[in-house]
Amino acid sequence: MLPGPSKFGKPKKNVTWFHPSPYVMKLRIVRFLLDTGEYEAIVTSLNRSKSSPAKIKELYHLRWGIKTSFRTLKYAIGMTSFHAKKEESIKQEIFARLMMFNFCSRIANSIIVEQKDDNTYSYKVNFTQAIHICFAYLKKQLKIDIRDLRKRYIEPVRPGREDERKIKPKSAVFFIYRVA
Repeated sequence: MLPGPSKFGKPKKNVTWFHPSPYVMKLRIVRFLLDTGEYEAIVTSLNRSKSSPAKIKELYHLRWGIKTSFRTLKYAIGMTSFHAKKEESIKQEIFARLMMFNFCSRIANSIIVEQKDDNTYSYKVNFTQAIHICFAYLKKQLKIDIRDLRKRYIEPVRPGREDERKIKPKSAVFFIYRVA
């Protein structure tokens, strides 16, 4: 059994982490060449005989849809912060937001955007804007109009688009600013 944090969230003192574990986990590092000439290293628990580096690279690429879905859940639906303090209440907020995500997905995916022949790209509904409209509808601040979504909140679909990673360090948020 691994020692957990104290009830105040601080690590317990005099805790030794270097002890034999009853659980054995074998990991391997797979490194492969990207199209840019750089190498990517991935840590995996997949068996060496059953999964080649090419297969792992393909599986890692397939994860991207899941990552973007979590990004939508986190930022567009608003799961970056919760209002509750108790664990049960936080779970309730998570389930409510997951239901909201499903509701908004159903609305956004039911909208058929007219595709013109002279357009360079195909178009789809901007999901973040659809979420904001659904929120306003459920708060009874807005009577929803599907045609409004179809006309005003569309964006082009650009397949194969790549964006350079923007890695910037995050600074600490001091307590004095969190109180205000």
